[in-house]
Amino acid sequence: MRFGAALLLASVRLAPAWGGEGLTDSDRLGLERGELIVKTREVEGYPWPEAMVYARVAASPEEVMAVYADFAGQAGYLPKLVESRIVKRLSPSLFHVSYEYEVTGPNERYTVLTEVSRAPGGFRASWELVKARYARRLSGQVRVEASGAATL
Repeated sequence: MRFGAALLLASVRLAPAWGGEGLTDSDRLGLERGELIVKTREVEGYPWPEAMVYARVAASPEEVMAVYADFAGQAGYLPKLVESRIVKRLSPSLFHVSYEYEVTGPNERYTVLTEVSRAPGGFRASWELVKARYARRLSGQVRVEASGAATL
């Protein structure tokens, strides 16, 4: 198995920038040291900010996306996630995925429409809320892409 370096971006909204855009030299040095880089910005009309998280991962883009797209396995590494599973396959790359998170009071349960696809130099997974017990808005993406000898 070949391992390289990867940079992973997770955003709670569809992020306008990618390819490391918006990262400072200090951020890039932090990534080299293995730090998570978190960027936020206010979104008009919403109480919570948009958040983007950058992380260097020692894996190829294919390996990173394979771990993410193993929806049933996500509860093994995401804190407070009780269960995640595909409830409906709409096409080879489009799924309804159900999640249950442990929260104070009754657990949050929601379903998102998730699309996993190839993107220039790598992969992209995006999701939009279909239904939820509490959440009223939930969208985001995970992107991984090759960048020189590493993976961005």
